[in-house]
Amino acid sequence: MGSTGQMKMESFDAQVDADGALSRLERTKRRRGYRDVQRSG
Repeated sequence: MGSTGQMKMESFDAQVDADGALSRLERTKRRRGYRDVQRSG
């Protein structure tokens, strides 16, 4: 049921560039209402 979603793959020359992209993506997702996964231990 539903769709399989979307996938986007990016390559970065430096770790700092990848970290910045991840931070931007996290901010965008949180503004849209996404939350971190709660893991039961």
